[in-house]
Amino acid sequence: MSETVSGTTAPNGTGGPGAPAGARDLTAEIRRACRAAAEHCRTTQNADGSWSPDPDPRITETALVCHALARSRGTRADPGVDGAVARARTWLRAATPQGHDPGVRLLETLLRSHALGEPDAARATLYESCRTTLPARARLIRAVALSASGTTPSGTTPSGATAPFGAGALAEGIERLTADTERLGTGAEWAGKPWSRTEVLAELALAQHAAGRPADAAATVASLARDQSPDGSFHSLAITTALAFLALDTAAPGGTAWTRARRSLLDIQRADGTWRFSPTEIWDTALTVRSFRGVPAFDTACLAPARAFLRATQNPDGGWPCLAGLTSDYDTTSTALTALADDPRAAAAIDRGLEFLRAGQRADGLWPTWQSASDTPAQDVIAHVLTALDVHGHRHRVETGRARHWLAAQWYTDRRWTADWYRGLPYATAEAVRALPGHEAAARAADRLAARREPDGGWAAEPGEPTTPGSTGLALAALHAAGHPAARPTDRGVHGLLAAQRPDGTWEGAPMMYGPRPLLAHYGSHTQAFVVCGLRAVTERVPAW
Repeated sequence: MSETVSGTTAPNGTGGPGAPAGARDLTAEIRRACRAAAEHCRTTQNADGSWSPDPDPRITETALVCHALARSRGTRADPGVDGAVARARTWLRAATPQGHDPGVRLLETLLRSHALGEPDAARATLYESCRTTLPARARLIRAVALSASGTTPSGTTPSGATAPFGAGALAEGIERLTADTERLGTGAEWAGKPWSRTEVLAELALAQHAAGRPADAAATVASLARDQSPDGSFHSLAITTALAFLALDTAAPGGTAWTRARRSLLDIQRADGTWRFSPTEIWDTALTVRSFRGVPAFDTACLAPARAFLRATQNPDGGWPCLAGLTSDYDTTSTALTALADDPRAAAAIDRGLEFLRAGQRADGLWPTWQSASDTPAQDVIAHVLTALDVHGHRHRVETGRARHWLAAQWYTDRRWTADWYRGLPYATAEAVRALPGHEAAARAADRLAARREPDGGWAAEPGEPTTPGSTGLALAALHAAGHPAARPTDRGVHGLLAAQRPDGTWEGAPMMYGPRPLLAHYGSHTQAFVVCGLRAVTERVPAW
């Protein structure tokens, strides 16, 4: 986004009847842009009322699955697998690792090296660098190392193997992983993040096999196979399915679970040779409704089926998952509740959702993202919960004072908010300000955000980066929610957004959503929602559409 045109300044900042003609004309342009974006929503909405766009491809999924299939013992002469690997390698040779985080850049470089079959020497220093700079993805790094290392007849790691640990570390790892699985079993700790259990078991099986304990590895993958979904995947996640397949291929190649997992991976490869992070259709639908509701073209064509989809995908516990088949989480539940506000058919669903939030509140008054005792509260999740509870304040008695105090305190401690699920100051500020109406922290955060405006009139996710439509829309929404004068219809940032809209009603996006952290994913529907949210914010005080 590099639009630098400035508009006529509106002294009252409203664009309403008392505003200059330039402001009124720009308001009409904003409305046209929102109608065009709503038309794109109409043409991309699924028959069930949802939106489930593919995220953009990235190296992580494509390289990991390619590596898993390429090393698979039972597929040396399988044309289907050979073709899938060839297509993936063609794409990978031209792909660039994500650069927002040094650890992610190293990880994607490492995974691509494995997928392309480069010599071990090319990865000699990558393992240790990844382990020190990216501890959050240590399990993935260890599993790939184990899958590539092989074993000697005595069961020890061979000389020159790529595994970044010796026999002692391997034994310690097996002991730790075994203790984790025995301590946690299939209990509540896995309930919020069931894919974590699968990934722990996959790493354990790989470690057991590398240590010369094939019987133990076979028993572990038998337990792992119980996590397999009817479609052959593991939790509908390409990364988790690939890790499970690596373990199955090591300890039980050719078996039923192995065959189904391989078929699943082949089936979800895209035509361009890539594998993608999972669509998050429930989250995307709730976010789209939250941002577009009130745009007449959207309300007429899209709102009713989208709300029906949200009502239909509520889990029996009253919460919502980000995608069908997963356990409920507090972030998606809160956003779905906000999206269902004023839906006359959703009263029962709303009450169940509010009860889910009430029951999930911790002793300190906060909420995690997942139903997991080890999951820590995230600032954006707390903001979403508070917003949902405020929207439905007349329907519950959930205490919110401590959560509101905690959220404000995070700003005073760090002089900014930081989201766990989307990268960038504009997103974190926009969500927190909505949850703290009239609070001093919200006003001061808006001042700081306004000062971060770039010379082209837009905002970047973080200082020093290029401005993007998504971050600019979020910044405008945050400033408006805080009552800041910088959010007005004649703002240069608004001009930039209008100029950047493409003929199909969309805007170019950039990766913003974390998944799995600190990797980033980009969904076009998220960019749409963020931009429209900002454009609508600056015209909110304008008379009816």
